[in-house]
Amino acid sequence: MSIASTALERFEFRDFNGRTACCRLEILPLTDGRTAIIATEVADNTGMSITNAAELAAAAACCQFDVDPNRLVWIEHYDDGSYRGGGRKESFDRVTFGKVTPMADTTFTAPSWKRMKAEDWVELGLEPSTSIR
Repeated sequence: MSIASTALERFEFRDFNGRTACCRLEILPLTDGRTAIIATEVADNTGMSITNAAELAAAAACCQFDVDPNRLVWIEHYDDGSYRGGGRKESFDRVTFGKVTPMADTTFTAPSWKRMKAEDWVELGLEPSTSIR
């Protein structure tokens, strides 16, 4: 199944406390068959942050958009609008997970973060963010 590029201003998922959390999502099919999902923290998120609930946000996105969890490239994004009052420097971090279970009951464990560099964007076949050029 081919996934189309999609942007959502509000994507909701349940955090570890069972509360509704939200973020912005950008879903990008990559030329090698993987799917990149960029999750952006938003100031009006009343649940856990995309960092603290990365496993749950990634699993919910895979399930809702029929993304193979073994072909997912999960990227966390924070910008000036991520927190009330702003003032945060823009950042992109690629998150990898230690274990991924099958589609029927997608779960991710043991997240690990790495700051994205220009060459990481090139490897994905995407344009580097202007903040890291």
